[in-house]
Amino acid sequence: MGLAAAVLLQPGSAVAAGDRERIDLDPLMGGEQVWELGADEFAKKYIKEDALGSFAWVSSAKASARLEHLSRWEWTAKDGTKNKLSPTIGGGQHEIGEVIVRFEDEMVSRVEMSVYNRGDDGEISKAEFQDKLREITAFLESKLKVKYENRPASSRKTASGLLWRTKEGYFLLEYSFRKEDRAARQRFRPEYIMIKVAPSPGKSVAKNVLKTRSDLRREVVKEDNGDVLIKTVPMVDQGQKGYCAVASAERVMRYYGIDVSQHEMAQISNSSRGGTSGKEMTRALAAAAGKYHTRVLTHFEFDYEDEKGWKDMEKVAKAYNRLAKKAGKAQFDTDKYWIPIGQLLSQGDPELLKEARATGVKYERFKSKVHNYIDDGVPLLWALWLGVFKEDGLPQSGGGHMRLIIGYNRKTEEIIYSDSWGAGHEVKRMSMDEAYTMTMQLTTLQPSS
Repeated sequence: MGLAAAVLLQPGSAVAAGDRERIDLDPLMGGEQVWELGADEFAKKYIKEDALGSFAWVSSAKASARLEHLSRWEWTAKDGTKNKLSPTIGGGQHEIGEVIVRFEDEMVSRVEMSVYNRGDDGEISKAEFQDKLREITAFLESKLKVKYENRPASSRKTASGLLWRTKEGYFLLEYSFRKEDRAARQRFRPEYIMIKVAPSPGKSVAKNVLKTRSDLRREVVKEDNGDVLIKTVPMVDQGQKGYCAVASAERVMRYYGIDVSQHEMAQISNSSRGGTSGKEMTRALAAAAGKYHTRVLTHFEFDYEDEKGWKDMEKVAKAYNRLAKKAGKAQFDTDKYWIPIGQLLSQGDPELLKEARATGVKYERFKSKVHNYIDDGVPLLWALWLGVFKEDGLPQSGGGHMRLIIGYNRKTEEIIYSDSWGAGHEVKRMSMDEAYTMTMQLTTLQPSS
C-alpha cells in the first residue's frame, strides 16, 4: 500500500482503492462525538506531525485547525506504484478538498468542508459545477433524511444555501457563482461549494456583530519592550492559493466580527488563482464595503493607471540611479524605458533602494499612518514586493504579496506584521525603512461607525 499506510489519520479508516488512499472524514460530519470534542482530544486524534493527511493548527491560538487540499497530492512508492491521497465523506463516495475545524471555548464549534473552490481546484464548467452541487445535495438529503430550507443569496450575501436542521447538527450547503452577463461580456463562473456543520441549535449562520471603535482600541496591547500591537486578529491559512489579498481581508473581517470566507472575498474581488492585484482588491473592497458596514481607505499606492503614478515611479528610479552612479553600480535606463516598480524592486540593490525610498515626506506619512491606525486597533492591509530583503521561512520567494501590519515599535523603529500562511506566521517584524522600501500599497478596511 506504500507510504500512506503509515501516515493516514485515525480515527476514520484509510482504505486502499486502486491507487488511491482514502482519508475518511465521516466522523466529523456532526453528532455528539464531534461537538463534545475538545481541542486537546482533537489534536490527539487528528494532528500528526510530518504526516500526509494530517490537520494542523492554523495558529498558536488553536482557534482553528486545517486539513489542506490534498486531492491532487500524488507520489510514487518504492515499488513504483503511484498513489493519490483523497479526503472523502459518504463512505468514500465524495472527495473533499480543504477542511477547517473551528473552536470556541476550546471545543469544536463548526466544521467547514470544501467540495469545490476555484482557488484550489481551478475553474470548471457550468455543467461540472451543477453536477457537483446536485451530487452533494443528494448525498446530504439521503444522509440527513429531513427536508432542507432554501437560503437564497441576498444583497449582503453572494452565496446561496440549503440548510438542514437535525439532531446531529445544522448542515449548511453553501454555494456561489458569478452570473452570466452577456452585455458585460461576463461568463458564468463557479466560485465554491462548501458544507458547514454546527451543533444544534445552529451556529451555521454566524451573527454579524461588528466591533465598535472603542472595542477596537481595547484590542491594542502595549508591551514593556515598546511593542504596540493587536494580538487578536485571527489567522487564516491561504494554502497554495494565490489568495493573500482575500485571505488578509477575511482576517480583518473576522477580527471585526464578520463571518466571511476568503472564497467569498475572492468572488467579490474577482481574484484569480494567481492572486489579486492591490488595485483590484481596493476596488472590490470598496464595492463590498457597504454590505458589511465597513469603509475602505487607501493611504499610499503606486498607481499604474494614471500619469501621477508613472511620475512617482520615475522619480524613484532616477533617485536610485543617482545613488547607483555614485556607488559605481548598474543603473536603470530611464531615458529609453519606463521602469515598473516591480522591476525596480526585484532588480535593484536593496541598500540603495532603501536609501532612495525610505526618506522624505512620504516615508514619514507611512510611519504616521501605521502608528495612528494601530493605536486605534485597526490592522493595515499592506501590499508589497517580496524578495527585496532576505526573509526566512516564506513559501513565496518573490513577487507581489499582501500582509497585515498589526503593530509597531517606536524604540526599535520596526513594524510588526503577519502573513496569512498559518502557524508560525502570526507575529513577525522588520525595520520600518525596509518595510517602506518594499511597499506597493497601504489600505485600511474599517467599521464605518
